[in-house]
Amino acid sequence: MPHPPEPQQADPRARVKALATQAGHALHLCREGAMEEGLGEYRRLLNKPGALELPLALHTAMLADCGQSEAAQTLRRLSLIIGADLSINALRRPLASRDQTIQEYDRLFAENAINATMIHHYLMMLSAAGRVSDMAPLVDTALIESHDLTHEGGPVPPIDPAEVTAAIMNKVDETAWFERCQATRNCYHLDAVHKMADPAIATLMTAIAAHVERYRARPVSGAHPALSWRPKDISVGGWVDIFNKPGGYQGRHIHPRGWLIAVYYSAVPGEARAPGCDAGCLRIGQPAALGNTAAGWPDLTLAPKAGQLLLLPSYLTHWTVPTTGSGLRIAVVIDVEDRREEGVKSREEGIRK
Repeated sequence: MPHPPEPQQADPRARVKALATQAGHALHLCREGAMEEGLGEYRRLLNKPGALELPLALHTAMLADCGQSEAAQTLRRLSLIIGADLSINALRRPLASRDQTIQEYDRLFAENAINATMIHHYLMMLSAAGRVSDMAPLVDTALIESHDLTHEGGPVPPIDPAEVTAAIMNKVDETAWFERCQATRNCYHLDAVHKMADPAIATLMTAIAAHVERYRARPVSGAHPALSWRPKDISVGGWVDIFNKPGGYQGRHIHPRGWLIAVYYSAVPGEARAPGCDAGCLRIGQPAALGNTAAGWPDLTLAPKAGQLLLLPSYLTHWTVPTTGSGLRIAVVIDVEDRREEGVKSREEGIRK
């Protein structure tokens, strides 16, 4: 999830090594004063698979240290957009202590250097340190909203999930089948659902946009600085995952580029509604890297319902329980991203100045 991967080299290590070489060249150009050329190189490589594995925090610091503050600020912004972690101490672990890393995240968040990846890693550090009370505001289940769009009121009419399902299934063919699509396994996948020219989809997008704006307008809690992150401007990217065979699921993941995730279910199989059965359910909990005994994480199992819209922060780890039957499960997923500043394109458009 979220988009079908580009063709990749057989060895991921070779891909990352090639990206590191390109990043080193971009850094050299910027340090030598060729900022336009160097930043152009960064923009090209940051759109490629594997870019999140680059030490972009270190590159940003090196540019600042050599007096290229403008290039450092631009790379910092581009890194935040793609979901890169700007913590130097996170790169230095285990040389840097856990407390040093947590303190650096606190400082970065206070400077509004924040994204879903950084909050995710910060929570992992807090959990490992046993600081459950510090985690609590960021994993509060009150941050997760559920809305029944079949009973909308006001300017947005009720949404008929059957009409949304019909519009989506009209676009599906065998070329949309993926055994593996990032975190998703064994499903049909359609990109750019928010751009589909269909009245049912257009009405759905209007309803989702209204709920996203209400979420953005929620009172800012003073419980933690990271909760004050409210994008001044947003962009969206959307897709659809369609499960109709046994063994379809999504592995544990977050959405590194996003601020908020909106998930609308237009069709749900009977198994997801059966008492005592969690097949096809959405799970929200702790990252896989921490095993199953780490402290402080939510432990939620949410049974989807046709017509339901869920909103949740992009940094929360979530996954789905594998389907066991052939019933139709359709999830329309919208990534709400922080544009950071006017003129920055969203994920699907690419990065530019």
